Amino acid sequence: MVKSKRLTPGRWLLVFCLCMTMWLSSPVNANQTAGRNFMLVFDVKEYSTPVKEAVTYFINQVLQEGDRLIIASPQRVLGFSPDKLKVPKEQLIRHILEILKTDIARVEVLYRNTIKEMTAEVQAFSVRRGDHPDTIMESYKLHRQALLAIRGNLEERLMKFNKIFRRFKKDNRENHLLMIFQRELRPVPDKNSMDRWHQGISGVGFRAAEIFLAEEKQTKLDIKELEHAFKYAKVRVHFLYLQSSQERHSRRIKFIDNSRDIYTGLVKLAKATDGIILTSPTPAHFLKKIGRLVEGKVEVEVIDQTMKKEEEK
Repeated sequence: MVKSKRLTPGRWLLVFCLCMTMWLSSPVNANQTAGRNFMLVFDVKEYSTPVKEAVTYFINQVLQEGDRLIIASPQRVLGFSPDKLKVPKEQLIRHILEILKTDIARVEVLYRNTIKEMTAEVQAFSVRRGDHPDTIMESYKLHRQALLAIRGNLEERLMKFNKIFRRFKKDNRENHLLMIFQRELRPVPDKNSMDRWHQGISGVGFRAAEIFLAEEKQTKLDIKELEHAFKYAKVRVHFLYLQSSQERHSRRIKFIDNSRDIYTGLVKLAKATDGIILTSPTPAHFLKKIGRLVEGKVEVEVIDQTMKKEEEK
């Protein structure tokens, strides 16, 4: 059996450019200009039912004859011209899901292992077991950096996607980028555990608050640059913040949102390009809104009521 190699950033870019060059060089018939250009970006950490539902619903309910479709997984980008989309829908869905399952699995292993190790560190810290708290906190800090590495450079990817749409600028088509980003959760000690450390060894409680609870500041999207780029290419960016159907909590450990920085940036980008924004554990409602929007049946809703309610709690 030949072992598959995980694509490095350089190899990913090479494959990306070759695939897009071959696809974009294919001839386009005059009667295809009435179609739309769609890009579905799956920035998710697990291959789950919502991923299957998103692909199935979009192909069956949103995609129409004459449309172009681009699928972006965590590992690669695939383009489907209107001619290639003429295959039976069941065959197209199966093909796309096989690709997503393979690519997402590689990220899922890294993500699950990292979260598992962080959970063990939080448990040890909370019950004061094992290594010195400073050693545990330093290891946890490194794992937070590992989560960022697994996520990758989202701004760089978005700019690459934008370049694809720029090639369509003269096609007189609607351009829609659908960003499906899975909400990241990470374990932290609960309030009682943190309080015990504040009352214990001098200084540990304050360092723990900084390492466990401080929001990540390293991931910032240049919204002004992205807004200008997507407006120039006449692209609407739509954003689904895909959350877990069940929030995981246990004794001495709670899980908090680790991707609020991404949420904030993508909400701003979607608002700036008149896109739809939604937080949900399922993609059907989001895609239904997209379908009605491209058919001209509804106005854009730019306020994410779900997250607004969470913030008010």
